[in-house]
Amino acid sequence: MKALRKGDRNSEVKHWQFFLVGQGHTHVVADGDFGSKTEKATKEFQTKFGMISDGVVGNECYREAMKLGFLLVTDLIDKSPGSLNWPAPPSFSALNPAKIRSLFGSFDFTILPDKSNIKIKGDWESRNIISVEVPELIGLVESWTA
Repeated sequence: MKALRKGDRNSEVKHWQFFLVGQGHTHVVADGDFGSKTEKATKEFQTKFGMISDGVVGNECYREAMKLGFLLVTDLIDKSPGSLNWPAPPSFSALNPAKIRSLFGSFDFTILPDKSNIKIKGDWESRNIISVEVPELIGLVESWTA
């Protein structure tokens, strides 16, 4: 495993970016490109955990991230229940916007004053949305709704 830094472009960067988003750095996009936003979020992570804030993901940074659930090693062979590769990916492709509209219809909404959220009008939400608690996303969801 090599250190990650600004300018790197690879799947390891994308994995790190997903971790940062899960830690509440929702301005980071998991695109595999270690740019300014990823560097800024990495520095914030390092500062929060008392590290030198250099924006480089090295041994100390990985160590702290692993304490928070960052997986440095993955086992692509193990597909047993509870493993990282379970359940298997679905055999169908993602829905495109036209198919989504045909299945769920459209809805009216208003943009909330903070301009980062919307409020769906009418009963569309109660007819189409089911709340499910996903423990791994609790911190992420709280940062979105805070």
